[in-house]
Amino acid sequence: MKLLIQLHDHTGHVHDRLRYEFNNEDTIKQLQNKICSIWKIEQEHQQIFFDNGSELDAATKVTLQSVGLKDESKVIIVSSQTFIILITG
Repeated sequence: MKLLIQLHDHTGHVHDRLRYEFNNEDTIKQLQNKICSIWKIEQEHQQIFFDNGSELDAATKVTLQSVGLKDESKVIIVSSQTFIILITG
């Protein structure tokens, strides 16, 4: 499945976006690892939201498909770490 992943700051402003392909059986942890490798946001600083605004429980060890994500789903990443980086430059 291809996911649209958007990086938002604390105000909801989109700072970056990408499409990335995952397998249906990939886990939330694998999504978090990909976010960390691309944007250098550690897992403990990641908040992951569905497009409808509800937060994804990143502590679960379930698959992306089992939480309802499907091809072309949008996932929103919010990070306090991003806010700090933007301020300090």
